[in-house]
Amino acid sequence: MNATSWKTTLLTFMCIILMACQTHQVKPKPTKPTLIIQPNNGGICLDKANAVKLGAYILELENYNE
Repeated sequence: MNATSWKTTLLTFMCIILMACQTHQVKPKPTKPTLIIQPNNGGICLDKANAVKLGAYILELENYNE
């Protein structure tokens, strides 16, 4: 192989690797919210703010797994 052929081959492989790296992006995992949970007769009670945090976290997890 001559020098031009080597450069072309190297450039082609670098482009393929770069394209592969760009197409495989890992989504960051959602962070768990800190919740204040009150036990209540075998269940739990959440105030409105904590219920909203939990709901948002569940939606983020569903989107993360898709």
